[in-house]
Amino acid sequence: MMDILNYTKMMLPQIADGLKITLQVFGLTLLFSIPLGILIALCRLARFKVNILGQIANIYILVMRGTPLLLQIIFIFFGLPNIGVKIDRMPSAILAFTLNYAAYFAEIFRAGIQSVDDGQNEAAEVLGLSKINTFFRIILPQAFKRVLPPVGNEIVTLIKDTALV
Repeated sequence: MMDILNYTKMMLPQIADGLKITLQVFGLTLLFSIPLGILIALCRLARFKVNILGQIANIYILVMRGTPLLLQIIFIFFGLPNIGVKIDRMPSAILAFTLNYAAYFAEIFRAGIQSVDDGQNEAAEVLGLSKINTFFRIILPQAFKRVLPPVGNEIVTLIKDTALV
């Protein structure tokens, strides 16, 4: 029994250090990936005749969601120095997590925005609201309400994925 207590006492500082790193990766990833995900979703939803930003966003989402997070971490930390870009351990982990989770959040927000009924746009147009006011005052608040459960799921997955670093 004393061996277990001594071992636990010896391991507590290492566990505390691991918890600190986990919370840093978690917090910084959320701080950077949610706004980036919203921006990517808006690029994907933009309606231009030639939507180059939307095509780039589609490719980005395809690549980031189609490759494992561990591979992305390894590529950023070990692969980028081969082309002259050296990033320290913690920033490379934050960058990999942010880029990966921004792709997932972009899809969640895109789906949330598209799920708002077209009648909301029509009603806002009848009321004389501009496209920007319609989006920020009518569409986006409804979309946020709809995306809370899947964003919560991604946050739980992020907590689990922090074990990769």
